[in-house]
Amino acid sequence: MTTVNERTDILDCPGNEPRWKLCWIVQAIGLLPVFLRQWRQFIKSQSLLMIAALLLLIGCTSANQTVTPEWIDRLIEQIEGEPVGNPPLSVWRYEYKGQEVYYVPAHCCDIPGILFDTEGNVICEPDGGIKGAGDGRCDDFFEQRKEELLIWKDNRSY
Repeated sequence: MTTVNERTDILDCPGNEPRWKLCWIVQAIGLLPVFLRQWRQFIKSQSLLMIAALLLLIGCTSANQTVTPEWIDRLIEQIEGEPVGNPPLSVWRYEYKGQEVYYVPAHCCDIPGILFDTEGNVICEPDGGIKGAGDGRCDDFFEQRKEELLIWKDNRSY
């Protein structure tokens, strides 16, 4: 890019004397097309990058946005109305055997973890309980689960 300092030799503008201001204005106007051309090139090169970033951002946010079933909201309200678990409770969403499921991990005193379908029906208890191994109806849950997403975590201290 040609700068004002590089162009001073063309019109030979001396220092900063007031009578030569017109000379500097003429030089600035002469550089305007160069500046605009380079600005257009910059915008073109950056616009593709900005469009790609925007599309990536839109794609990521829409993929991570989840509408949770109403029964999950009621379950969270119920948990918040009870004393804090040890460890504090959480609700997770997974894909398991081709379906969307919700999991509340095992907590305190042999209380089992519970795996729900999208309607709120209990599928199984994958862990916890007296033996710590759940009810045995979904022994492969921890190996087969995919697409982990934390829906809610109790941030209260116990």
